[in-house]
Amino acid sequence: MSGKKKILYILNHKTFFVSHRLKIATEVQKENFQTFLICGTDASKLMKKEAEKILNKKKINYKEIYSNPSKLDIFSDLKYIYKTYFFLKQYRPHLIHIASPKSLILGGLAARIYNKASIVLSISGLGHLFTDTNFKNKFLSFIFIKIIKLITNKKETFIIVQNKDDYKFFTNRLNINRQRIKLIKGSGVNTNKFYPSKNKKNYILFPGRLLLNKGIIEFFESAKIVNKKYKNWKFLIAGASDYKSPVLIKKEKLKEILNTKFINYLGHIDYKKMPQLLSKVSIICLPSYREGMPMVLQEAAASGLPVITTDVIGCKEVIINNRTGFLVEPRNIDMLAKKLIKLISDENLRKKFGKAGRKFAIKNFDESLIIKQNINIYKKLIENEKYKQKKINFS
Repeated sequence: MSGKKKILYILNHKTFFVSHRLKIATEVQKENFQTFLICGTDASKLMKKEAEKILNKKKINYKEIYSNPSKLDIFSDLKYIYKTYFFLKQYRPHLIHIASPKSLILGGLAARIYNKASIVLSISGLGHLFTDTNFKNKFLSFIFIKIIKLITNKKETFIIVQNKDDYKFFTNRLNINRQRIKLIKGSGVNTNKFYPSKNKKNYILFPGRLLLNKGIIEFFESAKIVNKKYKNWKFLIAGASDYKSPVLIKKEKLKEILNTKFINYLGHIDYKKMPQLLSKVSIICLPSYREGMPMVLQEAAASGLPVITTDVIGCKEVIINNRTGFLVEPRNIDMLAKKLIKLISDENLRKKFGKAGRKFAIKNFDESLIIKQNINIYKKLIENEKYKQKKINFS
């Protein structure tokens, strides 16, 4: 490759870039690439502030273009598409990597109009549009599919998905050529930083933003059941509560949760502090309704922690049921409580699950493997001048 090739990342929030794409961006710079980030408006002010510090420290240049973080806004979204397209004309990237739902639509349209760069679409999860079946979400999911089809009509577009269900969705429903889609299991975990600890306490951790579709209500209600029998166990919640989202928990319920004596709310935890937090807890519980490939559960597995999560898309691929943790039915509070009690009452089972989870994480989620797979796609898309006429093997 002669000279530095430009890779432009487009994501909803700086925070998501820092937690899920920063490692790839910093590594790709070592491969003679130049990187830049376009981001929308962060949904949490606290998370935004921390992300900006990290971006400045890592010397990642970025441009924020206003976009309503909690809903579609036709006027501001059209301005976002125009401003992004105008920036693309100035920056002239060789490849555009787009991730997170809203950016896939808005950034994807801008990239498609620009039409002078290869496009990588990372589908990290289809979100509440596909879990909530009200009329509005059905309409928005229909629009989402139509726009993705429009973007992928460009032959130089490549799709990365994180789980088997999304792979089937895009190859079957959207009829995406299998040569132009690859399953990569998440964003990777540093298994040297996340490792088993002997300093565990009687803590059960909910690691997620306080959103309804993360299962925060189910976690709270099951915690009340468990607390009646096990007063010596504490429940921890680590995640932003100021996150703007259509599925944000109501203020009254949030107040009730945070005022509960046996629950300790830690707020948003910077990703650098996660290894330290996971080293102290004994059980991870994330009863989410749908995920892409949840990084925090990969980190938990690498940390040798037993996991209780839901038998839904994304979550069910991070653990092996009855071997590294338990899968429960989504929204089933009684089942969730029973599995929590089973792990609390059996220390040997916790150790057994944790040991197996660590092995599974090293084999499947190590970040060196994930980064290599992403960079391999970048290189082949940029370097292969005959891509339009020739199929490329991305294995």
